[in-house]
Amino acid sequence: MASKRPYKPERPIVEVLEEIKSLSGIFYNPDVINALFEIKEEVIEKYSK
Repeated sequence: MASKRPYKPERPIVEVLEEIKSLSGIFYNPDVINALFEIKEEVIEKYSK
């Protein structure tokens, strides 16, 4: 979602994280999403470079 694709541009990481959070329990395991959001700032920093 956050990576550039030949068929669409990359999306901002904050937008991607919000979409992932909204799909917690639907497409994604809530425990995994909770773990991701515990390190959210690190993820944002990595993808913002």
